[in-house]
Amino acid sequence: MATPPKAFDAVAASRQWRETTSRKLDAMSRAERLAHYACLMKQVTGVAAASAKAVKV
Repeated sequence: MATPPKAFDAVAASRQWRETTSRKLDAMSRAERLAHYACLMKQVTGVAAASAKAVKV
């Protein structure tokens, strides 16, 4: 029994994302990386807070 070809390869997409992210972070200075991570933390905590408020309703 043959399987149909995959329309989306999750492993390849994940690898491509990791390589792209790594190149971007390597190009940043230490201060730029810290600012980038701080911005991500604000986004994550904002999403978590919004979802926590939605659950309490």
